[in-house]
Amino acid sequence: MFTLIVVLILGLMIVFFEIWRWRKIKFIDFLRGFNIVYFIIYFLAPSYIILFDFKVDSLPPSSMWIFNINYKDAYWSFLASVISVIGFFCTVVGYYLGLSIFRNIGCSINFKLNKISDSYWLLLSIIVLFFGFFSLGLYIYKRSAPLFDLIMYSGLLRSGIKVKGVEETSFTFLTFSLIVTFSSYVLLGLSLNKFSSFKKRFLYFLGFGISGILSLLVLILKAGRLHLINYLLVVFLTLYSTLEKRIFRILFLVLSLGVSLSIILYGKYWFGIRFGKPVYNSLQDIFSNFFAEFSFPYLSLINILCNVPIKTSYRYFLDFPLGILRIPLGLISKILDINIDFPLTLSQENTLIILGTEKGGIPVDILGAGYFSANIFGVVFIMFCLGMLLALFERIFSNVSNPVLRSLKIAWILYFSTMVVLYADPAILLWDGVYLIFPTIVFLILYLLLNFKKYSF
Repeated sequence: MFTLIVVLILGLMIVFFEIWRWRKIKFIDFLRGFNIVYFIIYFLAPSYIILFDFKVDSLPPSSMWIFNINYKDAYWSFLASVISVIGFFCTVVGYYLGLSIFRNIGCSINFKLNKISDSYWLLLSIIVLFFGFFSLGLYIYKRSAPLFDLIMYSGLLRSGIKVKGVEETSFTFLTFSLIVTFSSYVLLGLSLNKFSSFKKRFLYFLGFGISGILSLLVLILKAGRLHLINYLLVVFLTLYSTLEKRIFRILFLVLSLGVSLSIILYGKYWFGIRFGKPVYNSLQDIFSNFFAEFSFPYLSLINILCNVPIKTSYRYFLDFPLGILRIPLGLISKILDINIDFPLTLSQENTLIILGTEKGGIPVDILGAGYFSANIFGVVFIMFCLGMLLALFERIFSNVSNPVLRSLKIAWILYFSTMVVLYADPAILLWDGVYLIFPTIVFLILYLLLNFKKYSF
């Protein structure tokens, strides 16, 4: 009962806060993206669990780990809900403080971004597309199998199941090849630029089509629903932002929600991760499966509260520098074919506690990552820093009129609101965010090289 009251307080706080913000901000921004996902995973999912609980016979075997969590214990569920309220408050405080602190630097970067020419964006997209295509080729080469087979068995390969005629290899090069999606976002933005000639826009759209097909190929090979949903949402929301008639905007929103819900409910079956086709005989079946997909942040938080530091010690934020090191060292180890041993990640530790093995990959949410790092201080610190980071990016991408920047802004919003909040293990969020992080590094290098004379003495 007390847990439900705390959860309802959080839900009402988010709803009224967004109603207040809607007067000035009509489209999605970094804080609104965070609030939407936070509302789902820390209000809707816990509310459903408390009021209805899961329908066991409607869940796939991969979700049975849920019942290893002591989520029916009133004390731990209450504590998890209180921490979610604290986390939300810290994020909002950090965000509005960050808006003030980063006003000058954010506006300065924003001004320079808006002055970048289409030719520069085109050059960046070609370079990124080349690296992504090359990385995809390396992955296919290491698998030593026809592309059709890799598509057909992508779900099995993702699950770590051996497939006859397909060589075993890591997903390092495939994950890195996700950078082609960045190229796709840029080319989509270029094709929507009303100030370009029809011929240029047609060629840009053709480039978007090619990079889009390549992006979908990589996403299918990766067999991950979240990346696929995020990619489609970036495309849909970018197109949505260019529409003027309300009816078309509504249709795009309905289409986006429909596609996202279909991928959530049927994605594992389509990718071959779940063998039996899901059968939903009632609304309760649909809700049970939907909230089972979004319950892991709340349930992982309860698991961490119960077992840290009893079964495993605090991490003291060491996962963040290790997460950064994993990216270059991971690529080097695969290129040179050598093994580099790292400590267990946050997700592996979480999975080990729940299942008794680190295999299975039960993610850690951002609140859990904070508590795992340094108890309640870790939660306050990480959520405050997240709010500051959201504010910095909001300043950088504020009032963008260029469709390229609008597309990239949406991509970064979805990265922060989904990957960072849901999969807060640095080893996951930094590596799976390489599709935005690496092109950003290339962008900075190109910008400095092309403006070298301007900054040289």
